[in-house]
Amino acid sequence: MQKKGSCILFYLAILLMLIFPRIHARPTTALLNVTMTWDVVADGVLEHAELKVTVPTESANQKIISMNFSDPYKIISDSESNIKFEFGNIRAKRISANFIIQTDYIDRINSNRTEIMKKEYSTNTEYIKINDEISDIARELSGDSAPLELYNMSKWVYDNVKYNLSYTNVSISDITQTTMPSDWVIQSRTGVCDEFSNLFIAMARSKSYPTRIIIGQVYVDRKWIPHAWAETFLPEYGWIEIDPTHNQFLNLNALRVRTGTSSDISKLQDSINATSKDARTVSLQSSTTIEIINYTEINPIKTTVVFSPQPPLEQNQPTIVKIRNIAENPVFLNSMFIPPVSVDCINCSKTSLIDGGKYDLWELNLKLPPLMANVKYIFPNTVINEYGIEEASFERMQIEKSLEEKYSNIEDLPVSFKIFVGLFIIGAVAIIAIAILLGI
Repeated sequence: MQKKGSCILFYLAILLMLIFPRIHARPTTALLNVTMTWDVVADGVLEHAELKVTVPTESANQKIISMNFSDPYKIISDSESNIKFEFGNIRAKRISANFIIQTDYIDRINSNRTEIMKKEYSTNTEYIKINDEISDIARELSGDSAPLELYNMSKWVYDNVKYNLSYTNVSISDITQTTMPSDWVIQSRTGVCDEFSNLFIAMARSKSYPTRIIIGQVYVDRKWIPHAWAETFLPEYGWIEIDPTHNQFLNLNALRVRTGTSSDISKLQDSINATSKDARTVSLQSSTTIEIINYTEINPIKTTVVFSPQPPLEQNQPTIVKIRNIAENPVFLNSMFIPPVSVDCINCSKTSLIDGGKYDLWELNLKLPPLMANVKYIFPNTVINEYGIEEASFERMQIEKSLEEKYSNIEDLPVSFKIFVGLFIIGAVAIIAIAILLGI
């Protein structure tokens, strides 16, 4: 979990991007070494124990390269990511597992578009409570397409729910066991990652989008921390991940590991059930450590800016930004066009989802300040999105000719000037003639 970004941080980020011309893009792929341990401790001998835990599984953005467990396990058939260990005649037990995981949020690994939807992905569950207020807000957040409608819901949660700073240094068990339901979140307008996700999921389900919750770890401020986010199923894209806490959509930061997926966060709690003749208490502690083997920052976007030719002193500057997705899979973008301070920009922010190999045309109109002749104006502009920046500029200049250049040919002289010169010459001749006649 991470403190929700503020407008001040957003504009600071823009400033930093302008100061440093070479800015790192969002991590798009990663190779991670994940170790998970579960410690069971009792105050007596456990005759038989059953440990149920969540573990990483494959998804559209996560691939398990290898996995090794210290003990035999069974897959729980009705769960997306739970497994079970059975053991007995012990007072304490440590079970460990190691995973090599590849994440990829550009070239999606597996779309799962034919997966059969469970009923609970679209209905009320223990912590996903859909009430009239949630439904009404979701209904108002329409979009030109299903992805943009989902983004609008996620953005609403990001903008309107305050991150609760009293929750710090929490564990996955804290997230799963102390979470609050979506109807509480819509009233309190506060929470952390699980509350953000619960509310978003309730909104999405109210519009009949099959949606489920994810728990795991994300890399923030140079450390791995527990986190919760969501994913929604769209037939044309499969399962797409959405993080309302960080305002990320579809192409999330790849430095993350999903360790549990379900219709409700209550189903992602690790648990221990045991029988014993003398033990009165049994505890379960879990931990996760993650090593980044490597990661990449691929830029799937090629941006071209075209400034339509205009008269030198014209104050309108029609502009077209062509944003091309050179990847094979869709890319979601929040783009901003930043002109000089003296220039007014209309329609200068844009949200778009661009399919693989396609492009989006973004038409803008820049309002320039009054321009003077014989002055050269240079207008530098910047286009910013999640993957970096693009610089583009245009010039305006109109040079007026000097009198010598302007009237170098007699034919170029104005008629009024010619009449004035003619009258001046006639008058001068007349004065000279009179002076001669008078003997002056």
